[in-house]
Amino acid sequence: MSAYRLAVILLVTYPLVATAQNTCDNQTFNSHADKIACEIKQTYAKFKDVNKAFDQLMYVNAQFEQITGTASNLFTSRLGENQEQWRSWVKNNCSLEGDVSMGTAGSDIEQQCLQDAADARIKELHHMAELLPH
Repeated sequence: MSAYRLAVILLVTYPLVATAQNTCDNQTFNSHADKIACEIKQTYAKFKDVNKAFDQLMYVNAQFEQITGTASNLFTSRLGENQEQWRSWVKNNCSLEGDVSMGTAGSDIEQQCLQDAADARIKELHHMAELLPH
């Protein structure tokens, strides 16, 4: 295994390990609002990891574009558009998922949906990075 490939694998897996240890479920809160604040903070951290995974994918994509004979901007625009479309969809989808609960649990449901979506997106972005030749 090349040192480059090992570095990519480490960059890809580290954010998953770092966020997996951070949970609001194992804490005691004085109010539902405090728990939601914790969930929002955790969601924000997961979306920072999504950004890191996307940056890693774009780095691998840039390396791919350096391969002789590769068309310039072959995937770059599409990757950016796909990321923006995903962000819009997941925001709307999770908001709707929270709304249809029609209760105080809506905030919890929305945050869990966002966190699950972020975890899935990180895996997708890492998978794309692994697929690109480099």
